[in-house]
Amino acid sequence: MSVSISVMTFNLHEGDQPSDSPNSWEKRKDLCVSVITSYSPTILCTQQGLKWQLEFLQQCLPGDC
Repeated sequence: MSVSISVMTFNLHEGDQPSDSPNSWEKRKDLCVSVITSYSPTILCTQQGLKWQLEFLQQCLPGDC
């Protein structure tokens, strides 16, 4: 028996950008969720995520985190 899994890595680029920056978390967070959801990974690995960013993703993404 074989099991298929998919692993995704995603760099969140920290959330400490000024709110008026095009790279601010507020301007990127919905796109991040959309991209991750579109790939529907079995395992999601993140880089440079701050605790509150990870908590946001945990609330928005399906499955166990």
